Parts: sequence; C-alpha cells; structure tokens
Amino acid sequence: CCSITQGDAVQGLKYNEIAFKEAERMQDVELVAPIGWDLCVAYGAPGEFSKVVEVAGKALALVESTQTEYESFGRGFNIYSQLLGQYGYAMGMLGNFKEAGAVCEKALGFALKINDPYALGWTEVGYGFVLMLKGDGQNTVDHFQNAVRYLEETQTVIMLPAAWNGLGWGYYLLGDMENALEHMEKGLKMQSDMENPVLLSQHYYSLGVLHCDLGDLKKAQSFAEKALQLSQENDEIMQEGMARGLLGRVLGKADSSQGDKAEKCILQGIAILDELKLKPMVSQG
Repeated sequence: CCSITQGDAVQGLKYNEIAFKEAERMQDVELVAPIGWDLCVAYGAPGEFSKVVEVAGKALALVESTQTEYESFGRGFNIYSQLLGQYGYAMGMLGNFKEAGAVCEKALGFALKINDPYALGWTEVGYGFVLMLKGDGQNTVDHFQNAVRYLEETQTVIMLPAAWNGLGWGYYLLGDMENALEHMEKGLKMQSDMENPVLLSQHYYSLGVLHCDLGDLKKAQSFAEKALQLSQENDEIMQEGMARGLLGRVLGKADSSQGDKAEKCILQGIAILDELKLKPMVSQG
C-alpha cells in the first residue's frame, strides 16, 4: 500500500496481490483482512472494481466467520467497515446501485457505532462517488461534505483532493457551476501540491467535463488531453477510457468535420470501460 500512496500504483498492486494470495492460502484473518483492504485500494486506481468486489467479499466472509469485525488488525482503524466501504463503492462503480447503497450505509453505520472517523472519511468518499454516478446531486454534496470533515479531523490528507473534487461534482449536478469550478480547482491544486500522481488524471477529467458544459471547448480539450496523458503514464485504465470519451465529445462539439475522429475516440473509451465492466461509464460513452 505504501507504493500506491507514494505514487507507484503498479508496483503496489503487484506486491499486494502476492501477499493476499499467500494470506488467503493460510486462511489467516490477521493477514487477509488488512492486506485485502490494501489490495482493494490498489485495484481502485486502475479501475479494476470487479476484482475489488472479489477480494473484499473474501476478506469480509473470513472476518465475519471469525467474528473479528471489531478488530483493527494493527492498522489503527477498523478494517471491517473499510472493507464494507470498498465493497459498496466497487458495486456502485459496476452499476449495482441498490446493493452499493445498502452496503455503504452498513459501513457508515458500523463506523459510527464504534466512532471511527478515519473509516467514516474513506467510506463517505466512496459513497459520494456512487451517489454522483446516480445523478443524486444533493446527497452527493452532503456525503462529500461529511467526508471533508472526517478527513480533516483525522488529517487523512491523501484523500482530501478526491473529496473536494467529488464535492465539485455534487454542485455540478445541482447546476451550481460556480461552486463546482471552485471545488474541482481546489481538489486539483491540493493533489498537485502533494506531488502524488495517482489519480491526478481524475481532476483534469472533471474540469474537462465542466468546461465542456460551460462552452469553453479550448480549455475542455486541454484538460481532456492532460487527463489522457496522465492516465496513460500512471496505468489508470478507467481514467484513460473516460478521458478518451470526453476528448471525443469535445472534438465533436468543436468541429463537426472531426466527427469521424470524435466517434473513434469515444468508441475507444467505451471499449476500455466495457472491458472493466463499468456500466455507468459505458452508458455515458
């Protein structure tokens, strides 16, 4: 997990896969639970959410069968609620919104019961993005505001840029473009200042969508191209698919004579997202 937070998502994923496989072979909950959470985080960066569901499901089953839901497994926060949050978030990204909502609510309820603000911050971010994909603007704003509060309380600065970006998406869905721009730009600046490239592409993508809808196609294209570049440099497959779709949309709006090029770009994005089984993003494409 350290490799991921320090910007090497590919190496982090490799290490975590090896560790989880060995822990699962031994059926050692003391290893499966925390390493499983690390692996879920690692799979989230490239958008491998079907794998998140698989790993989180296995880890949750072992935790529940051993009745270790209240254990921290040496991490300083509750792993069970974190695994629930990752599972719910992943289900939402795959388009299973009903189950995603139920699991995220369960995760939040458990974290509130044991008063774990760290777990609450992470889960609120995941739940916020699920609600964003559903198009629920007000609840997206509410949950990301909660996320910011918990993340600031626990000084979990690595997740704060995503929370500010998500809050911007909530305002975007409500039609409040001024607040959307302010919060998305805040997320981008914070992530850039941290010099952590992991999912920096997400911030450029968000601003690209916003500027496209504001009619500033020159800025929109610049942000879309930057999102595509960063996603390719950091092996963020999902973000590459989304960036290609956005770039095609912008090209088509900017110049109708580029229709063929725009369509090709969008179809490339759809193909990437379809392979990842990300139904909400495929439908947007």
